Amino acid sequence: MEKTKVYVGLGSCGIAAGAQDVYDHLKESIDTDDLDLEVTSCVGMCYAEPIVEVVQKGKRVRYGFV
Repeated sequence: MEKTKVYVGLGSCGIAAGAQDVYDHLKESIDTDDLDLEVTSCVGMCYAEPIVEVVQKGKRVRYGFV
């Protein structure tokens, strides 16, 4: 079974909006046996940072203003 992937945008715009804190919190909180936590760069939606993207069973969902 493929793991669910969680991406946190840590480009400069994401970091300025607090994405590092979001990443750190997720890293401490989630069970990495069930999820893969990944870092990505800017996805072009700087106005909505911090952004977290969840990919599960091939379906992508982006959450902004996290």
